[in-house]
Amino acid sequence: MKAKTSVKRFSLELALLLVVAACGADTAEETTAAQATVTTPAATEAPDSTQAPATTSNRDAEPAIESTGTQDASPGSSLRPWIDTHAHPRGISTTCMTTKCINAAIEMMDEYGLEKAILINPPAPEAGRSEQKEAAVRAIAETRPDRFYYGAGGNVLNAIIEGAGDTRPVDSDVSDDFEATLQGLVATGGFVSFGEMCALHLSLEPGHAFEDTPPNSPLFLRLAAVAAAEGVPLDIHIDVVETTMDTPDFFLDASSSNPDELQGNVDEFEELLTSNRNARIVLAHVGRDTTGDMSVDLMDRLLDAHSNLYIQIVPAAGPLFTDNAILDSNRVVREEWLTLLETYRDRVVLGSDVFFSPPDAARRDLRRMQLFLQQLPEDLAYEIGCTNAVEIYRLSDGCE
Repeated sequence: MKAKTSVKRFSLELALLLVVAACGADTAEETTAAQATVTTPAATEAPDSTQAPATTSNRDAEPAIESTGTQDASPGSSLRPWIDTHAHPRGISTTCMTTKCINAAIEMMDEYGLEKAILINPPAPEAGRSEQKEAAVRAIAETRPDRFYYGAGGNVLNAIIEGAGDTRPVDSDVSDDFEATLQGLVATGGFVSFGEMCALHLSLEPGHAFEDTPPNSPLFLRLAAVAAAEGVPLDIHIDVVETTMDTPDFFLDASSSNPDELQGNVDEFEELLTSNRNARIVLAHVGRDTTGDMSVDLMDRLLDAHSNLYIQIVPAAGPLFTDNAILDSNRVVREEWLTLLETYRDRVVLGSDVFFSPPDAARRDLRRMQLFLQQLPEDLAYEIGCTNAVEIYRLSDGCE
């Protein structure tokens, strides 16, 4: 048994080394770290500022959660199991591609009851497209299928969608490129979702891209049709805007990449939902209000009107700290949100939006998910934490 374990470990390390070699390390430091993964206790990994914020402070703009009383999520407490449908192994100032980092991530997952995670690339802007980085995330899932699944396209399909914008008709070269890339992913298989895609994605800090493509753009509609045909969900990030509005001061202060005004996108999102009722559309980051429009009333209206809409909860009070947020200032789930979760309990999953490196931020994100689950009725916590992810994403394995 020990010999088999050693062979499996060697195979994992070899696979990761080959992936990093194929990607071309972003810096000399990452190349050295990858080569040293098997023999050294630590590895420093390279930044990727084109896709995600260099820190996680602005993303949530919240202090670290302090656990008290019945919400204690320390390793010794009774943890509630869950599956994360939205996790990132790369994309911030560090990446988590080495065997050591992946093993550390799994230890953190165990610490906070996270049994499995769908790994996806952050939504790349046009300039951030990289087939190699897309392949790297797939490779992690393939080397640890006991803990990870792969969500496809965030680094390639989204980049093409963002580059095309709302051009109608789409330029034939762009359309052909999108179709070839899409069909290449389909032919290779091995993915459980398309994601992370984005329509409106506000910039959180200098160097972090602002992205804005109407969710009813031709390429989004095409992706929804293929998602339906392949039977996989489409995971989409939309900072929801009901009608044209001034950009919140928080984001104007955070990054000069953000425009002064944001265009409405909810009507266009509904066009995406109605374009193919067989397409399972998962709206990411629900519960985190970035515009002032992420309200219970809006989510209730959309869920009631569109049976193919699913919501992916991230329990946060920030970044705007409005009354719309799923958590109040004491990090307690608001009653109106609890009612929404109960009403649509078979259409709710969890998506932490965790970046597995740096570890302190990752631990915070996983911890708050467990604290959130601890506040829910036990049956509801299991349904949205485990059962729904298996059914909506058609996972081969769920919570033990």
